[in-house]
Amino acid sequence: MRLPARDRRERLARAAADLFHERGYDAVSLRDIAARAGVPAGAVFYHFPTKAALATVAADAQLNRAEEILARAAEGRSPEERLTIIATGLAAGAPLAARHGCPIQRLARDLANGGEAERAARETCIRAATLLRTSVAAELKAGGVDADRADIAARDFTARWAGSAVLAFLAGDPAPMTDGIAAALNDLRTLLSSGSR
Repeated sequence: MRLPARDRRERLARAAADLFHERGYDAVSLRDIAARAGVPAGAVFYHFPTKAALATVAADAQLNRAEEILARAAEGRSPEERLTIIATGLAAGAPLAARHGCPIQRLARDLANGGEAERAARETCIRAATLLRTSVAAELKAGGVDADRADIAARDFTARWAGSAVLAFLAGDPAPMTDGIAAALNDLRTLLSSGSR
C-alpha cells in the first residue's frame, strides 16, 4: 500500500533528522534516508530536491521542539514553575543525548562549513538555542532578577545544559545531563529567591 504524499514527506523528514543526529550530516546519504523512511529512493527527490532541504527540515524540527517546550512553560503560574518546565523539557532529551549527543549541537556543527542552504539551517539551530536562553533570562527578569544578572545566569544555564549533553554522550548515560540540568535549575531557583539583591 502506497503512503499518501504528506505521510511520505513526514517520514522522510523524521528519518533525515534522526540519521543526521545519529551519524552526522556528512555520513548520511539520501538512500540512507529513503531506506530509514521505508520509501523508494526517488521519493526523496520528489519531496526534497537536495540534502540541504532535509537539513533545513531537521533544523526546523529542533526549533519546533524548543518552541513546544516554551509553549508548555507558558502555562506555568510563576517564573519558577515556568523555568522548571523548561528544565524538565530539556532533561527529557537526556536518553537521546546519551546515545548520540545533543541534536542541536551536532547539526549546527555539521552544517558550519556547508553551502548557503546548510548555513541557513545552522542559523535555525542557533535560533533554537538562543530562544531557550532568552526565555530563561526573561523568566528570571519576571521573577525580579536584575537584567544583567538574569542574562548571565541564562547563558550559564544554557552552557550547563549543552555541557551536560556532552557529558551524557561521553558516559553513554543520561544521568550527567539530568543531574546537570537539575543542578542548574536549583541555581536559578536560588537566584530567583534572592531577586536582585
